[in-house]
Amino acid sequence: MGVIERKEREKQKRRQDIVDAACEVLSEKGFATATVDDVSNRVELAKGTIYLYFKTKEELFMSVFIKGLDNLLDKYRETANLDLNPADMLDRLALSFYRYYKEDINYIKTAAYLLHEDIMEKIPPELSNEINHKAGMTQKVLRDVIQKGIDQGDFIDVDPRQVARILWGLSIGIAQTMVMRIHLNVPEDDVRELLVSAFNLVKRGLLRNQSGI
Repeated sequence: MGVIERKEREKQKRRQDIVDAACEVLSEKGFATATVDDVSNRVELAKGTIYLYFKTKEELFMSVFIKGLDNLLDKYRETANLDLNPADMLDRLALSFYRYYKEDINYIKTAAYLLHEDIMEKIPPELSNEINHKAGMTQKVLRDVIQKGIDQGDFIDVDPRQVARILWGLSIGIAQTMVMRIHLNVPEDDVRELLVSAFNLVKRGLLRNQSGI
């Protein structure tokens, strides 16, 4: 490996270390009280070094949200590559989101803090566009499964884009609601059951042959 390649890998690793530390800080303190100094202390890097990678606090913590979207997209794509019919694929995608919830709950917590108008107004347009793009890519996996079901005659003729948005909204809403209720000791199995039930309700509305449920 050449010097340039090694330096680039070191740079990317340092950036990821900063994002991971920011995720931990944000999930513990919330956006209002979390600071760049907190992240600096957690990752053991100078505050100035962090500002070499992220111009503002908002940009730093939004990068945590983008990393979470990347993780979810990886899980969805992994599931979409399985040899399953569209109806069964929707079931597995519900479980993929549940796996994301269990493994990456800190990213879901950050979304609850960050997706507010006053914060979104402070991030650069390119970062906002990246968030929209990543969310769109995740919804595209859902949309492609629904379109395949329509093409194969398994699903009724609907707008797959709208159904994908419904499934996306249900998933995010369930996850964020459960995060807010963690302090009430809601069993995690409830999250799995809610996600599976939500996807199954939508699937029932899509299937041409209801006996196939």
